[in-house]
Amino acid sequence: MTLEVLISRWLPPKQTAKYLNVSEDCLQAWRSARKGPRWSKTGKLVRYHQDDLDDFLKACRQEPLHKEATAFGLGCVANVGWN
Repeated sequence: MTLEVLISRWLPPKQTAKYLNVSEDCLQAWRSARKGPRWSKTGKLVRYHQDDLDDFLKACRQEPLHKEATAFGLGCVANVGWN
């Protein structure tokens, strides 16, 4: 792996916010509360590693209430009478 590829995997807050579809203010609030994805800070420079962002997104995944509904591609459980 080249140095350029290694460096490009460390994203600044602006790119991280786009990647996660949240605001930069949200990232700042998460850092202040010690929540959200892991980050690195050197002086005032904050960076997020793309692997950590992917791990964060995976940890936030939710299981569907009824797996059978998603297997059939149904977005609404009410459509199949499982109420």
